[in-house]
Amino acid sequence: MTLLAAAVATALCTPPVRRVFRYVVEPRLDGVFRGTGPRV
Repeated sequence: MTLLAAAVATALCTPPVRRVFRYVVEPRLDGVFRGTGPRV
């Protein structure tokens, strides 16, 4: 069981898998910070 878990963790760290799930793990926050600067 531990060997299977290590294999899954290794597979999830490969570049193709990281590229597919990048939009979930690293959301773009451009819209969140738009227009929130100090008004002078």
